[in-house]
Formats: sequence, C-alpha cells, structure tokens
Amino acid sequence: MRLAREDALLDAAMELFGERGYAAATMDDLAARAHVSKATLYQHFPSKESLATRVVLRTIARTLDTMRSLDQGRPAIERFEICLRQTLRNRFEVARIAGDALSSLQAIVMDDPEYRARHAELIEVLTGMLRQAQAEGALDPALDCALLARLPVAIIRDVDLPRLVHSGACSARALTDTIVTVILRGMGAPHAVKEA
Repeated sequence: MRLAREDALLDAAMELFGERGYAAATMDDLAARAHVSKATLYQHFPSKESLATRVVLRTIARTLDTMRSLDQGRPAIERFEICLRQTLRNRFEVARIAGDALSSLQAIVMDDPEYRARHAELIEVLTGMLRQAQAEGALDPALDCALLARLPVAIIRDVDLPRLVHSGACSARALTDTIVTVILRGMGAPHAVKEA
C-alpha cells in the first residue's frame, strides 16, 4: 500500500513538474494534486529534493528493468542500442520536468548514495552488453568496454543537450539519432584517414 501511494505521488510529481517546472512547483501544489495532506506527503518524502531524487531513481530502475528484460538471443549491440535510446528518452523527460533547474537538480541527485549505486549498476549492465558485443564480433576488441559504457552516460549528463530540445533547436528524436549514430558508428566516413 505504501509503495502504491509513493508511486502515485511520483506520478503526480512528474505531471506537476512537467507543467510548472521543478523550481516553480511546491510541495503544497503536489499535496493538492495528489489529494493527500501535506503531512502524508512529508511522511513519504521529507523534501522536494528527496521527491525529485526518487523520480529520477524510479526512472533509472525502470530503465534497468527494461535492460534486463530484453531478449538475450538478440545481438548484444542491438540490445545496447535499445538501452541507449531508452536512457536518452528518460534523460530528455527528466530535463523537461526539471526545466531551468536542471543543473541544480542534477547536482542534488548525483550526490545521493542510492543514485550512485544505481548508476554503477547501469554501467555494469552496459559494460556486460558491450563485452558480449565484442565476443560476437560487433565491436572492436581493443576498446575498453567499461570506458565505452561510461561514454554515453557522460554525454547524456551534459545539461546543454536537453536544452537544445527544450529550446526547439532540434527534436529529441533527431538528437537521440545523432548521439546513437556517433556512439555506435562514429563520425568519420568508412574511408577516413587514421591518425599516424
């Protein structure tokens, strides 16, 4: 019952943050939106920061569930691409609800021990997929998979990329396609000259 209520509160928070932005939304607004008292809300989340952190943690948990549920018979590089696209969609959604407070919200969330543990788990799953892709011959065996797994995460953390989407400079789909293409296939033409 408690988990169901927390899920409902997190859903309401995502809606509210999406409409008003993280900075403008208040715990009073959320209590009214979720039809609970402020006391009940604070029993679940002691602050707006803890609430926002839980929104992000739930998103990561769902991403990990998706990663683990993918058909293991499918090539690892395909599974990696699906995971990368899902992670980008989640990132753009979090950026949308955070609005102009993305940098400060990111700092709060990244300082959370549970977030760091989930992040490490995400990197571990991605690293495993990339190692399998190497074994399947779809990835250069000379590359360090642990570093490769961190590369898209580092790109996704860049606060300027979601702002491109938010400002209308490009669509989330176009940005996602560009990032996925560069990570999986590189920027150079197949005949590009290698550095001496």
